[in-house]
Amino acid sequence: MIMYKTFEKQLKLFDDSNYVIETRDVSATKKTIKKHEDPFRLELLDGMTLTDYGMPIVEPYDGAWPTAIIPFHEARADYNRHVTTTACPHFYIDDTYFTCVLKDLPKYTSILAGFSVVIGLDFSIKIDMPEPVKMYHSYLNKMATRYFQLHDVKVIPNVVWADPRSNDYCFAGFPTNSVVAVNSMGIIGNPSSVFFWQKGYEEMLKRLHPTHIIRYGDKIAGEDESISTYYPNNHLNRMRHGR
Repeated sequence: MIMYKTFEKQLKLFDDSNYVIETRDVSATKKTIKKHEDPFRLELLDGMTLTDYGMPIVEPYDGAWPTAIIPFHEARADYNRHVTTTACPHFYIDDTYFTCVLKDLPKYTSILAGFSVVIGLDFSIKIDMPEPVKMYHSYLNKMATRYFQLHDVKVIPNVVWADPRSNDYCFAGFPTNSVVAVNSMGIIGNPSSVFFWQKGYEEMLKRLHPTHIIRYGDKIAGEDESISTYYPNNHLNRMRHGR
């Protein structure tokens, strides 16, 4: 395991000229300094411990289970309207609805801290994605989850996988003997997706030994229902049943 040092300390290992751009402000006849912006936002890793894969290590959650869960964008709308809700925000929605969270983690961490509990980020990890993309999305999910935890947000780790090739890095960093969340939306009707979901689920049970599973999406054959609580997709139910 690696304890990540502060980003500023890391920069001192390099020549400052690589990270500072000097420009001349002719009108003011003074020199202005513009710092190089790190596109990977490595400063967000401050205080985190990383696995050998470089995955942030997420702390376990052993608190109360949610009474209800709602999509992040609806929770944000409630917050903006000053509407109080006891529901738990989740990110089982299109990735584009929550890329804003990564662009300003401090801002959204402050918002999410107002909820009793939050389910961790769920950037897509799909079988047909290139392996580096799947690994990067797994990293983002864990990095944001651990960042929330370090800033007093109660988070249920959201476990995501693709196929057996992804097992080592997808499960790396997740806690054992913890409450976790798992999503199965979008795989029913695709036999290969169901097959790989089942294989990943079995591997998750072996590696993580979850104490309870917060489940979203259709039940899949072979699940351990005795340790699972299932939450409805209210939007899908309204489309199917008109309520």
